[in-house]
Amino acid sequence: MTRRTNGEGSIFKRTDGHPSARYTFNGKRIDITGKTQAEVKRKLKSTLSELEKATNMGNPDYIEKRKTTLEDWLYYWLETFIKNTVRPSTYRGYEALIRKHIVPSIGHHKMCELNLPILQEFFNSKKRTSVNDKSPDKLSEKTIKNMRNMMNYAFRKAQENGLLLHDILSGVITPSVPKREINVLTHMEQDKLIATVKEHLDTWPSGFAITFALFTGLREGELLGLRWMDIDLNSHNPLIHVRHSLGRQIDIHNESNNNSILRLDEPKTNNSIRDIPIIPQLYDDLLEYRNIQSVRKTEIGKSQKLTDFVFPNKNFTAYEPRGFITKYKELLKKCKLYDVNVHTLRHTFATRSLERGVDIKTLSKILDHARPSITLDRYGSSLPNHQRECMNKLSSLYLSL
Repeated sequence: MTRRTNGEGSIFKRTDGHPSARYTFNGKRIDITGKTQAEVKRKLKSTLSELEKATNMGNPDYIEKRKTTLEDWLYYWLETFIKNTVRPSTYRGYEALIRKHIVPSIGHHKMCELNLPILQEFFNSKKRTSVNDKSPDKLSEKTIKNMRNMMNYAFRKAQENGLLLHDILSGVITPSVPKREINVLTHMEQDKLIATVKEHLDTWPSGFAITFALFTGLREGELLGLRWMDIDLNSHNPLIHVRHSLGRQIDIHNESNNNSILRLDEPKTNNSIRDIPIIPQLYDDLLEYRNIQSVRKTEIGKSQKLTDFVFPNKNFTAYEPRGFITKYKELLKKCKLYDVNVHTLRHTFATRSLERGVDIKTLSKILDHARPSITLDRYGSSLPNHQRECMNKLSSLYLSL
């Protein structure tokens, strides 16, 4: 029998009666199986086309590389190309998406098996079915898009390394997901929360961070990462210089004995580095808060330093986010407020700002949104009374006709 060369294949029936195909590549004979002859024929044609393309691209090892599973490649990509090139928080986010969502669903597929239908069905399976869908295996629209961007990066590297021969992700459409309405404190709830903070400043001084967030729009990590050196207390133009964010992250560099480490990091993007003006009333309360903090430090033999955290724990060191949240929830119970996470304070700041006539562009910069359209899309619909007031401004024009 003449030895088959690359690109040849034949279809035959096995002894059990099922159809099979055999082809030769670089001297190796490989079998393809399927339920029907049509399926085997289709698989054979697709495989031979891939092998021909791989040969033309100078990728003779493709036959071995194509056996790599998606799970194996993603973890290799994560450790080899990502770990030492991105922020720990970015690495943590990628690792979680791979471990919790991608691997359990499609991680078993070989790279050569991946195609548009498999990937599209995977992304469709991740969309929330309603605004109240809190299933752990479902994701928001933003997270789904982030996951697609991450996979696109990983697949480009797979192409560069000969595991994929073409772009298999470009045709995938990320599904739209119902958006949850943002939670905003009413004026009465906001007043009640601020009053409760003041009542308990003796037992929890750093609770002032809650009031501070309601009038600055800072994120939780930015709030806890704020140091006195980041605040310009010039009475003529007091400013917050947002330069860092505090958070617990996976210890990817083995800097501690734990799996995670409390880290003060620079913001994710250049836009996050920004200055926020402090209103006069908040400035006065901040000075009083700083004086009280300084006295308490002196009482235990500590000096006031610019590198000290503005909102520290009881030992005047970095506040563990989980510990802050625990105290925050205790305070909420005292004023009978529920389902009010720290981000609600930011939403409330944005809503109150729009109610007072702050323009979208300025607010967008304060909130660190990439585009003003994001701010408008997120908060514009929460101001029906404001919309009515704007429309009523046309009344005089109508009457003059």
